[in-house]
Amino acid sequence: MAFTAQPATQVSAYRPIKFKYDSGTTTDLIEKLVVEVYNAATSTLIATYRKDWKSRTGSDPNYNYICEFDISGLVQSLLAPLPSAKSGAVPSPDALNGYVNDASIWLYVSVYWEKRNGDNLLEAVAAAEDSDTIYAFNLVQQHDEEQTLADYIDTGARKVLHDPPSDGIDIRLTDAFWLSCILNKDIARARYAVLHGDGTTTNHNVSLSFASAAANHDKKVIVVGVGPKAASAYFTLLESDVSYAVFLADSSNNPLTETLTFNILPRCAGRELRVHWMNQRGAFDSYTFDGIKRRPVEVKSGSGEKPLVWTAGSAEPHSRDQRGRYRTDIRRSDVWEVETRIIDENKAEWLAGLLGSPEAYIEQVGLDYYLPAMVIDGKITYADTEQVGAILKFSITLANEKFTPRN
Repeated sequence: MAFTAQPATQVSAYRPIKFKYDSGTTTDLIEKLVVEVYNAATSTLIATYRKDWKSRTGSDPNYNYICEFDISGLVQSLLAPLPSAKSGAVPSPDALNGYVNDASIWLYVSVYWEKRNGDNLLEAVAAAEDSDTIYAFNLVQQHDEEQTLADYIDTGARKVLHDPPSDGIDIRLTDAFWLSCILNKDIARARYAVLHGDGTTTNHNVSLSFASAAANHDKKVIVVGVGPKAASAYFTLLESDVSYAVFLADSSNNPLTETLTFNILPRCAGRELRVHWMNQRGAFDSYTFDGIKRRPVEVKSGSGEKPLVWTAGSAEPHSRDQRGRYRTDIRRSDVWEVETRIIDENKAEWLAGLLGSPEAYIEQVGLDYYLPAMVIDGKITYADTEQVGAILKFSITLANEKFTPRN
């Protein structure tokens, strides 16, 4: 009895995570394969289920039973986005770096065959056998993309979990942005190159440290604050600066990740809405919308009715301030209706990730928390003027309703 096919060591949770297990030639009448899925980091049982064998070879009474099973659906349910929890890929606005524990999970499966005994009860044929340990990430790969994670775990300048516009990410000096990648154990710093308005460039290093980095190498996702909000605690950025580029490096400044470029823009106070959203790689992208922003409020409610109270024989038989009809189930919904200026088509394609994102947050300038939000609907249309570009329109609402007085 043995595993004859197992997944790669590092896998995406959004592609099949398939195992194949053979019984070897046996005279036992095999019925089921018991599959136990374990968290390899804690050795705790996550789930148990039974699978029918898929096929068999040989001839009576000597058969080899074969079972194939896929645990990707289970793995997806264990990783972010989780319905009631904030993803670790968008930490406190004041954090510098850390692990994203809900972006990956370490697993192995333990399996054994069952047969019918003389009492017609299922019993184990042999002791359980464990698979190799696999490391699954909440990283989506489309059908036309490479289906391995080699680009994300390569020992060189590995890919970050972002796919930003080719001309860089627009950002303001008060904004946060979180760079995510799969950990390389040699990461020692974030390396910045700031392009000033006079054409000169200055370099800055911000030291980073990850606990047990060697043990977590190629097994966990990390997050590093690289927006101006985090960077300004270590060096000065000015509105007169043009842009800055950042990558994660080793102690000799050798790049260990791709470079992200940020274009520094002036603030448009009162018109800005900065949104962070989970992208298809499991990281968070961010953008400040400063075009048209409306904030309509919608309130819905029900009503009830009760009789007025009369007092027989009283000089004042009823109170004139009694309420016969009353309001119930009052629900208030705050919605932002957002429309961008005409933007480049590649930037619009990047922002389209917001429209399909399962998790979003609104950043609040000067505050140390984000407002959970939910994109309701949206679309991208191409500009119908002589300008070339696109316009993104969408509605976003708070993920929690406003409290109203109870009736």
